[in-house]
Amino acid sequence: MSGSAAPTAGLTAERAPRRLRVALDVTAAARQTAGVGRYTRELARALLRRGAADYVLVVTDRLGEGGWRRLDLDVDRRAVRASVLPARAHTLLWHRLRLPLPADALSGRVDVYHAPDFLSPPLARARSVVTVHDLSFLRVPDRADPGLRQHLAARVPRAVRDAAHVLADSENSRRDVIELLGARPERVTVAYPGVGAAMAEPVDPGRRAATLARLGLPGPFVLGVGTIEPRKDWPTLIAAFERLAGQTHHDPPLSLVIAGADGWMTGPVHAAAEATPADVRLLGFVPDDELRVLYQAAAAFAFPSVYEGFGLPPLEAMACGVPTVVADAPCLPEVVGDAALTTPVGDADALAATLRRLLVDDGLRAELALRGPRRAARYTWDDCAAAAEAAYEAAAARS
Repeated sequence: MSGSAAPTAGLTAERAPRRLRVALDVTAAARQTAGVGRYTRELARALLRRGAADYVLVVTDRLGEGGWRRLDLDVDRRAVRASVLPARAHTLLWHRLRLPLPADALSGRVDVYHAPDFLSPPLARARSVVTVHDLSFLRVPDRADPGLRQHLAARVPRAVRDAAHVLADSENSRRDVIELLGARPERVTVAYPGVGAAMAEPVDPGRRAATLARLGLPGPFVLGVGTIEPRKDWPTLIAAFERLAGQTHHDPPLSLVIAGADGWMTGPVHAAAEATPADVRLLGFVPDDELRVLYQAAAAFAFPSVYEGFGLPPLEAMACGVPTVVADAPCLPEVVGDAALTTPVGDADALAATLRRLLVDDGLRAELALRGPRRAARYTWDDCAAAAEAAYEAAAARS
């Protein structure tokens, strides 16, 4: 009989690589609409859409109807592992009492457990990936909520030390994690968050007019978006706008609109808004459908924050073609590049002068209206998910 014998089945046939099984903690998405909640929700959508691993969604909280609405993921409810304990109980058991009650008992056996909100729970077998969005509680501690600052300062260093891999929202945040927490550089990578394309989709003119009328905004306005808390430095913007309003004439009058929920230490912001003779509106929390209208109707956008891990609002404004100015604080120049103007942190005079340029220089407005959308388009949730997938692979390979 000529020829070689047929290969024995199972000995030479190539095996398909085993897919990773990843637990993604989406508790923040079920509890918060904006901030880390939005980050977690959009990352989960991108990861599920890409399907590079088998995902288990975990909520370390009781999940009522409100939580399901905020979660807003196109998954079968049976695919989400929700705890029978409230989130506060998990904080007490895991981060204060340090009881060895592994979170992968809730998720089932997984290779990697991704905690996208700074803190990772105790795990039995899974490798930990943790996202550290910023270290503002260490860089600008006087502007952080005292209780949250103490909580994070005590627990984030431990989460980073125990993690097989760390994701940071920017190169500046990556450097902070390495410098301030002693993380090994090869275990920290940047996963820039994305800018949702829906925010820049043109709003129907009738709906736009109705929304602005409902919000009491008949005339032109400068927009700021973000939580009312000290790190955002809204008093500097209010002071700058007061100078601007006193130097220029608009018919109808120009307003300053700040959209954001109350956070902590809000007194100085409300006091500044009430004391100024300029027209300053604090709208509170604004849902995404109305926020989209505000971005697209704004004459200019200002973001005076003294420290950010990424800075999504200016990118959303830029995606809508709105002329934008940001403070030259970490990491805003890194993110906006040459598609926005910058001013020194806390300098109300410089901010007022820059806002005036944005409002009266038609050539500059036209140039930024072109650069902004191009810059914002560089940040996608698909790329963020790809970076997370690479981190999962690296974490699973750790011995």
